[in-house]
Amino acid sequence: MSVTVITAIYNTALFLKESVDSVANQTFPPKEHILIDDCSTDNSLEIAYQLAKKYPYIRVIAHKKNKGYPTALNTGIQASKTEFIGIMDSDDIALPDWLETVMPIMADSEIGSVGGGCIIMTEQGEVTQQVKYCELRGDVTEIIQTGGYPILHPGTIHRRENLINIGCYNPLLRSLEDNDIFLSMSSVSKLFNVGRPLIYYRRLRQSESRKTRQFGVATKEYLTRKSALLAAGKSVHEVDSELRSVISTLQKIPRLVPLVKGRYEYEMATAFEEGTSFVRSTQFYLHSLWIGYGRKGSLKGIFRCLKKYFFTH
Repeated sequence: MSVTVITAIYNTALFLKESVDSVANQTFPPKEHILIDDCSTDNSLEIAYQLAKKYPYIRVIAHKKNKGYPTALNTGIQASKTEFIGIMDSDDIALPDWLETVMPIMADSEIGSVGGGCIIMTEQGEVTQQVKYCELRGDVTEIIQTGGYPILHPGTIHRRENLINIGCYNPLLRSLEDNDIFLSMSSVSKLFNVGRPLIYYRRLRQSESRKTRQFGVATKEYLTRKSALLAAGKSVHEVDSELRSVISTLQKIPRLVPLVKGRYEYEMATAFEEGTSFVRSTQFYLHSLWIGYGRKGSLKGIFRCLKKYFFTH
């Protein structure tokens, strides 16, 4: 059983080396690591080529124009030659036993995708110990088919043949590719959650924005319709063709609203609190309070964390 890790890159020069090194340090080494630069405007591509000199199993592919995350992943899938594909984002860090944990489960031919959860870290790489997407362990196919999102997309392993059969990622879905690929894969195979973290997931400040209500409603309607059509026995290709006009409408809807000042600090405070790092949590709540976000919630968080800290010490 061999696996190719695919990493789509766009302006992540600050984090790329750490991410690639984490793949190189796997206890179950990948056959190949394909880095697809989606026409970055920083020096990400230069760093990718430097890493390819350091690690001979790395292959770099450079897009001449920006095509979007789903298309970059498809470029990697088409270029790969192994039976399995691993997805690693260029700003995240894989736990050393990521591949070793997942690959034995892929021995079951009925399973097409396996993933798990993550440990949240700040933009600067400080680990909060907050764990996400690990509540469920086992077959999560039905949950996905009914609109759930029980697996984190980065860190997933997919059966390449199945990806090819469903047409890989839909290049028109730039903000919904994770839900969509899981739903498409659920029509041809089972999906499994290992019930434990597989990566450190970096919460970036510039990505800390929220989907507009209009876009959220529209995406839910799209996924509901796609799920119903797949359940009726139609193929992914037939469904994607039938829903092309719906996708076109999605593309016209404003997707994101900027994050309110102080919200990032508040969310990191809650992450540290959940990870029982009460001192760091208090510091982030104080920062959020100083900026002026969520004064009442921040004050409650400060007193709550101080109480927990002194109780445990």
